[in-house]
Amino acid sequence: MSLNEFFPEKDKAVYFDYVVGNPPYQCPEKGSAKLYKPIFEKSLLLSKEVSLLMPDAIVRGDNSKYHIKSVDYTADHAFTVTGVHIAEVVSTRGYSGDIKVTNADYTVEYRSRDGLLLDRSVIPGYHIYQKLKAYAGGKLFTDGSGKNSETKSSDYPYKVYKNKDKDTYWYHRDTPIFYKRKKLNISATRKHLISAVDISTSDSFNGMQIDITGYTERQINNIYSFVFSDIVFNIYNIGRYMVYLTGFNPIISLLPDIDIDTHYTESTSAELLGLSAEDVEWINSNITNTQLQK
Repeated sequence: MSLNEFFPEKDKAVYFDYVVGNPPYQCPEKGSAKLYKPIFEKSLLLSKEVSLLMPDAIVRGDNSKYHIKSVDYTADHAFTVTGVHIAEVVSTRGYSGDIKVTNADYTVEYRSRDGLLLDRSVIPGYHIYQKLKAYAGGKLFTDGSGKNSETKSSDYPYKVYKNKDKDTYWYHRDTPIFYKRKKLNISATRKHLISAVDISTSDSFNGMQIDITGYTERQINNIYSFVFSDIVFNIYNIGRYMVYLTGFNPIISLLPDIDIDTHYTESTSAELLGLSAEDVEWINSNITNTQLQK
């Protein structure tokens, strides 16, 4: 049945008071192409209020343009979509206040729209994340990754990745972090190992980069004592929880500044991170033999 059969008057704009539904999530003919997002965005243009059942990926990005009023994860109890959490998302045109979030365990919170809108009840590491975030904000540790572009030009001169299957090169859009400076390059996305660290002036785009220009060998060793302490290493190993909260390279955004003239022990590292003995015990108990080992 076509749109014209419902709305034969082509000259009049179609507009609704409410749009309610459970849109298709992706298109089988186009692989992983997400259909619910454009449907959601189109619905917002055609009505004053929208209520759709969608994967929670819709609330992981910039929420300001969606005017979200509430997110209800109890809807997920009616679904069995493997690896996907379903939520009822309600948006009201022009709404800009706090967002009501009902977690899957039926707890209700009102959150800032520029904050986390995910279901906290299914994130085992959330209580750790809260503490780490409270102590984060250090400027010593810098995420060197960034947005990529398929176009190489004067604005995109630095090659960062090659897709072997499609023979496509990807380029970073900006000058690398700490350009031509001596730095620690740590491969933080896949491994957090001492063997994955090098000291160089190479302008690569490793996830974690620490500018050590002018630092003494002792100060560099002090940085190592914190970055490769068991507690930081184990936090990285449970990063599958943190990725759900912060995206890739999560440990970088959660590290505080350290005193480069201080050698860190396990206890002083945990104290710097704001973690209690109970927190450390929880982190260590969530490390399995199948995860990375130092």
